[in-house]
Amino acid sequence: MKLLLVGKVSKVARSGVSVLVADTTMGSSGGYIVNPSLAADQGIPHAESLWVNLLGPAVIGPQNGTIELVPGQAFLTPPNCNVWVNAATTGHSFTAIFSSPYTVPYPPGIVPGIPGSGTGAILGGFTGGQPFPPPGVTGLTNVIPSYLYQEYSDDDNLQEFVQAQNQCQQDYVDTFNALNLPIYTGPVVQGDLLDWVGTGLYGMSRPALNTGQPVIMGPLNTWGPNWLFPNWGIPPTAVSVKFGLNMIQQLSVGQIVLTDDDLYRRILTWHFFKGDGNYFSTHWLKRRVWRFLYGKDGIAPSYAVDPNFTIPSDGYADADDAFIARTDQISITFGTDQNITIRFVLGQRTVTGGAMLNAFGPNGFEPQRGLSNPQDIGQAGIYLNDLETTYVPYLPLPYMTTFNEALKSGVLEMPYQFNVTCTIG
Repeated sequence: MKLLLVGKVSKVARSGVSVLVADTTMGSSGGYIVNPSLAADQGIPHAESLWVNLLGPAVIGPQNGTIELVPGQAFLTPPNCNVWVNAATTGHSFTAIFSSPYTVPYPPGIVPGIPGSGTGAILGGFTGGQPFPPPGVTGLTNVIPSYLYQEYSDDDNLQEFVQAQNQCQQDYVDTFNALNLPIYTGPVVQGDLLDWVGTGLYGMSRPALNTGQPVIMGPLNTWGPNWLFPNWGIPPTAVSVKFGLNMIQQLSVGQIVLTDDDLYRRILTWHFFKGDGNYFSTHWLKRRVWRFLYGKDGIAPSYAVDPNFTIPSDGYADADDAFIARTDQISITFGTDQNITIRFVLGQRTVTGGAMLNAFGPNGFEPQRGLSNPQDIGQAGIYLNDLETTYVPYLPLPYMTTFNEALKSGVLEMPYQFNVTCTIG
């Protein structure tokens, strides 16, 4: 791999005054100098020769080791040497390129602007460089206005017509710039327009979630023949249905839930977010689940409010405690036969004592915890296999029930090699 470097200068500042184009620190693999063949490319009225010297400052003429480059001629420079250039006309431009071996840094450094690097956006290496990603509209913002031919310029009606036409065209441009259709997380793209964007642009229609599974009723050993069909959720006055011997009825337990815009956007982000990389892992799956739960309207937040956080009595809260991006309550376990269980942890149980070998003997006194007086020691004995624990409940995670329904409905795609189930609690 080679690293290309341009010369220190690309033109002769003053006629007859030699300029240093490269030094011994440049061009460890050599380089070349080209004298343009056209006067326009040389930047002077008439095309002329360029003079190059490797031994010292170049002069006008073939002396002291100076070499003439006629218009259109190129000169290869050896590695690790000084190169001087001269010309008879001020502002004579030329091309100078030098190459050196490039060594990939290890470990790699931080790339400015990459998510998670803590650095700002990349700015162009020139005046007026734009940041990335761009903060605003990158396309056309103003239309090229139409105009009347000169012979009609004195007609007020036609002038107003052209002005109205230009305004109408500008309104179209402003509207589409404001819509920003690919950004489905924005507040403008919603309702039917969100359906159009999700289906037409991203290829995914708005899904519906099924909150239950159908139940087969009627065969022998399930319901007796000639029984009344259960009136679940039906007023008593409604006519019940009898089903005979071996008659089968399919009852749908649950309901079909129409996906609102918020959930639709979260599902789109689940499928199209690329910030976690392309390799499946426990961390990859945890981050994806966490983003679905906390990413309102499909955004990819870097932090969220901890539902278990309470403001201390002094009124001062640490931002690291209130705003988190942790996945502590999202448990991922791998089982046999390629099974994966996603569990939302709603509490933590800690063993504090009991009749455990080498810990507390059976039939002994209860442990004295938080008691100051010896006479307050508990008198009840601890029986064998008795276990004392404490349980700290956690607040439920947002959207965890909806996530479970979406996963069971097959709306959230998972790696096909695994069988994934979800458990709450």
